[in-house]
Amino acid sequence: MAGSIKSYQLLVASPSDVGEERRVVEDVVSQLNSQWSRSLGLRIDTVKWENSTHPEFGEYPQAVINEQIGDDFDILVGIFWTRIGSPTPQARSGTVEEIERALKRRKDTGGVPEVMLYFKTAQISPKVDISQLAAVQQFQASIGDLGGLYFEFESLSDFESSLRAHLAAVAQKLAARRSADRAGLNSVEHPLSPDRGSEEDDDELGYFDYIDIHQSQIEVMNASMTAISRATVLIGEQIEGQSVEMGANGKHDVRIARTIVNRTAQYMNNYADTLSGQVRVLGNARVQAFDSLSKLLTFAGTGENSPEDLTVLRKTLRETINSAESAREGMQGMRDAAAGLPRMSKELNASKRRVVAELDSLLSEIDSVRSTVRNIVEAIDRLLTSS
Repeated sequence: MAGSIKSYQLLVASPSDVGEERRVVEDVVSQLNSQWSRSLGLRIDTVKWENSTHPEFGEYPQAVINEQIGDDFDILVGIFWTRIGSPTPQARSGTVEEIERALKRRKDTGGVPEVMLYFKTAQISPKVDISQLAAVQQFQASIGDLGGLYFEFESLSDFESSLRAHLAAVAQKLAARRSADRAGLNSVEHPLSPDRGSEEDDDELGYFDYIDIHQSQIEVMNASMTAISRATVLIGEQIEGQSVEMGANGKHDVRIARTIVNRTAQYMNNYADTLSGQVRVLGNARVQAFDSLSKLLTFAGTGENSPEDLTVLRKTLRETINSAESAREGMQGMRDAAAGLPRMSKELNASKRRVVAELDSLLSEIDSVRSTVRNIVEAIDRLLTSS
């Protein structure tokens, strides 16, 4: 039907410990609907048990949810962190039951619904329920046997960028399916309002704006890593110089030895200061770079992103992953070396702890870059497959 949009349903399945991520799903879908209703003629409606069910009695609680939500959704987004949820008669939790039902239907129908599973890798509280965490890990390990893939993320911004990129690929697939078969599964045609989103058109960023943002923030990230690399080389030279001086003059003079140790502590504090500032810069740039990149991918299918552009972008991102892995290896070595320094004074001990903590933050930041880029590369692969 010309001048209409097609509605698809997205089910959010998760235990109770990822509430922020559940809200992000709704926010991202809302943002994308404004664009896709105009460019692709489709929209996605988010379905969650808390706003799509009502009180009722049944065989067991999850059975009631299954009955009321139904099996007609087109996309399932599953999210896990430290909890698997409460067991049901059919599965290790209600969330797992929803996912297993969706995977079975996908197998039976030859591809519907799309199932995207995400596992959060952020640091966990020492008070976490170990049995619940173990159940999550067991389920994650079993996904391959179920015929599925999963994606990992560390922070909320990583999840948002990854989800947006993956949904961009799914939207292309749905749009292609709509063109091939107007009936579709669970599709509802709605009149397309010409005014939809028109108030935002003048202020919305476009394709080239997102390119500019991504490229400029990548430059910031590169400059930050260069500054960290230079500071790391410098601290290595400084510590080596102090070791030589200790061997030459400090062996038999405690006062000279203490002076050398205190100077080393100051060098390490300076290094920790550099790391602290640059990790903040790196983190802020990473969020903006991959947020803009994930938004850039939502233009796929609108004539802006060609398969050739996506192929070049994929190659660049794979190089980013390789660079991040190389940088991580070097920083891990520096972290281990710093942690292994002898306990010679309280000043040196304190500076050593600072350096180790800042290097841990840097390693975590590099891990975020790796996981987010991998997720976006996977989304690009999907886009290229559907193009």
